[in-house]
Amino acid sequence: MKSVQGSWVSDSECFCDTPNYVKDGPRESQVFLKQDGNDLTLQEDIFFQYYLNTMSSSTIAFGPGVINNNPINQDVIFNIQARNTIG
Repeated sequence: MKSVQGSWVSDSECFCDTPNYVKDGPRESQVFLKQDGNDLTLQEDIFFQYYLNTMSSSTIAFGPGVINNNPINQDVIFNIQARNTIG
């Protein structure tokens, strides 16, 4: 199990950087949360999919969240489409 630090941004959202997965390769990983040194908590099964060699040069973000003049302190949506070395 690999651990990373996270920050709670609301009552239901936690942001964190994913650990380096290069040695492990592409796979599905289960996410657990641990707050203030307490036991691992899991309200529901949360999974994260690592992909093979996602390349920033082959990645595009699009949707209303990437345009200018978005409202401040409001949720906005955008999509990320990424490609790997295979295409």
